[in-house]
Amino acid sequence: MKVSPVFLANARANTRYVVNEGGTRSGKTYSILQTLINKHALTKRGQIIDIVRKTRREIVDTVLPDFLDITKAMGLYSDRNYHETKLNYTLNGNLFRFLGLDKAMKKRGSKRDILFVNEANGLDLEDWIQLTIRLSGQAYLDYNPSEDFWLDDAVLNQDPSRFTLIKSTYLDNYDFLPPSQITEIENLINIDDFYYQVYTLGKRASLKGKIFTKLHKITDAAYDDVFEDIKFYGLDFGFEHHTVLVEIKWAAEQCFERCLYMETHKTDDELIKWMVDNNVDYNATIYADPAYPASIQKLRDAGFTVRKAKKDVKDGIHFSQALRRNITDTSTEYFKQNDKYKYRQRGNDILEDPVKIKDDGPDAFRYAAYTELRDKFNPLGI
Repeated sequence: MKVSPVFLANARANTRYVVNEGGTRSGKTYSILQTLINKHALTKRGQIIDIVRKTRREIVDTVLPDFLDITKAMGLYSDRNYHETKLNYTLNGNLFRFLGLDKAMKKRGSKRDILFVNEANGLDLEDWIQLTIRLSGQAYLDYNPSEDFWLDDAVLNQDPSRFTLIKSTYLDNYDFLPPSQITEIENLINIDDFYYQVYTLGKRASLKGKIFTKLHKITDAAYDDVFEDIKFYGLDFGFEHHTVLVEIKWAAEQCFERCLYMETHKTDDELIKWMVDNNVDYNATIYADPAYPASIQKLRDAGFTVRKAKKDVKDGIHFSQALRRNITDTSTEYFKQNDKYKYRQRGNDILEDPVKIKDDGPDAFRYAAYTELRDKFNPLGI
């Protein structure tokens, strides 16, 4: 098995908590999964090993494929041991459970022997307490140091004998990365200081120049109860980046938002099939990125009401900043992208252009809100 220094550090750690703080592509997640298999599953039987992330979809798209790849590479994979519906895998008499907390809230406080919390800053303190309250063995965590969160008070500021802090960067995983990814990571120095500090150097940094400051979380039930004056959609096309479809209700002088679709590596036909299968309103207007006329025409041919959005970036951002926005708490990645959307930063200077990193959600919202609502606020276009 090929391993990085991050695996060795995790495998050697014997403290109650093993905390992995590091930059992008540093091998944190992969190394912890290797540790769970080699250190725990292959040496004991009868354990429950839980791998947790905020949503089931994030687990399915990220951690689970890595786990299955590792078991296949080690010759440990068997279809008979994998329960795809329950997201369980049995290995050497141990049960691996892959839990998205949006679908497994009742299991938060259940008994477990080993715990791995992936992207720990996506959970809240109550999630952490419930996950560890009946944990008998070690807990592993990983995250990018993009913000301060509950971990400092709950773990890192406590007895140092109870935790191991492992810091890593892409350099710890250098031999396993293609040159194109290395170039992209190192090029962050030319894009934004915050992203360079966090994702390239793996250091904590203060996010300055946040664009949206009027974001609020609401439940899906609260969203469903909103009786809107208008309902419309925003659509940002992508492939390597996310394709994002957000539904927006305008009511009581506020935006209420639910991200319906946020996928990578999907074609227009797959998007359309999803929209048909999930009853997206044919009559409500969809404001789409005008740079994709062929994709827009496909949606129109399928019967959807699609208009090219106004793409005035600076004016659209300024207009959107004034809106009070309420986003469903199940729209996890969409909320995160809007919350982290920022102007470029050079040292202490904040520039006027936004950072073009994980901006698919903000773009989808801006297309819709600016095009649909601007004329209602300013019918003369002044």
